[in-house]
Amino acid sequence: MEINLGDERIMVLHARYSADQIREKANAKRIEAFGMIAKLIQRVQPEDIKIAAFQKRFEPFWFVVASSRYVYDRCHKYHVEVAPKVHAVTVHGNKYLVMGDLNNSFELEAVDHCTEEFKRELIIDAFHGNEVDLKKYLNYPKSEVPDIAALKTKIKKRSLNSTR
Repeated sequence: MEINLGDERIMVLHARYSADQIREKANAKRIEAFGMIAKLIQRVQPEDIKIAAFQKRFEPFWFVVASSRYVYDRCHKYHVEVAPKVHAVTVHGNKYLVMGDLNNSFELEAVDHCTEEFKRELIIDAFHGNEVDLKKYLNYPKSEVPDIAALKTKIKKRSLNSTR
């Protein structure tokens, strides 16, 4: 048996929107956050709602692509049906007697040469281990993180910039 493991990599997906674009979207939707009832009953004005803080959240997940290929031989007995008048059959120089059963058949021993291939992609929440549907994010622009220390530095810089 041969097992090959691919390279493990850490990738950071880049945001689709800048911090300023996110602030604009949040300001435009701030009344909607309180629902229809708040709009009708309280008549809240956009300037009455202040957004206190913005936070960039990292949600780690595992993207796993696994494939397997099995090549093997197995012995198998095939039952070959023949016409009712047939009493014996010769195949490749070997004579086989027909069984007088309901199917009027003979048994042919053979070796099956098999190949099976499987492929599976999984996206798993890194905190809880549950399978999640985040496939749409795999197409976002991304960059590879050379090591964990570099990732921690990136996170600190971005969190400092987003609170300003």
